[in-house]
Amino acid sequence: MENSSIVNRQDFPPAFRDYVERALEGKLPETELVMPDRQGRTRRIRVAAFPLPAEGGPVTYCLLRELTSQAEREARLASALEAKDALLKEVYHRVKNNLTTVASLLSLEASALEDPRALKAFDECQSRIQSMALVHEELYGSGDLSTLDFGRYLSKIAERIAFSFGPAANVSLRVEAESLPLEAQVAVPLGLVANELLTNAFKYAFAQGGRAGTLVLALRRTGAGEALLSVSDDGSGLPSEVDPETTSSLGLQLVRNLARQVEGRAEFRRGEGFECRVTFPVGPR
Repeated sequence: MENSSIVNRQDFPPAFRDYVERALEGKLPETELVMPDRQGRTRRIRVAAFPLPAEGGPVTYCLLRELTSQAEREARLASALEAKDALLKEVYHRVKNNLTTVASLLSLEASALEDPRALKAFDECQSRIQSMALVHEELYGSGDLSTLDFGRYLSKIAERIAFSFGPAANVSLRVEAESLPLEAQVAVPLGLVANELLTNAFKYAFAQGGRAGTLVLALRRTGAGEALLSVSDDGSGLPSEVDPETTSSLGLQLVRNLARQVEGRAEFRRGEGFECRVTFPVGPR
């Protein structure tokens, strides 16, 4: 585009004249200036100046490129992204509130039940829903709104479950979770895995005679694009006749299925207590 169609030559600002003088000295080959056009509108111009030898002294050859439309597009894009972030935060907030409401309704319904099996099912569903609500609460507070610190999220799950069982459980819970950013579609299934394993350990691992024990929730990168989530205890372990790989127990079935959902694998280890290790793929640091 000809510079005369962009810039009123009579209204060159002092900054432009200073720029040309410095360009003649070879000190400033390119810059960005703001100038008025013939209609008085402000235009952003990128100027590249090249001094050339000529009879009677050097002259400066200038290339001018208008950036106004680009700047306007960038401003519109920034505004759209800001609106999208605000909408996404509102969605996370509403989903979290809705899930919390569902959990509260389940609690109210459970208060009218007498069947122990029905009560157990309601309690377990309520705990799972609360874990999902916690994901959206963490995303709402996350800086980029697409990922959350999974280590921090696991610590909150552990804190909630330990509080629900209270000091009477006589279980020492230790959390050893590294900071690990994960997207929601990965964090939700793995959060449910942790919720399931921790709840089962509190209920059954130390049930005999109210014995004391230690429960460890761990999360760490293992290298080679993988991370490890594990829950271990020094409790009574599974009965010898129960195979965790094939059992019809809903909890362990959920763990296996949720691990596959994130392209991971679940391993169960017997010994002095019980341990479940879920290895899953993660991106680079």
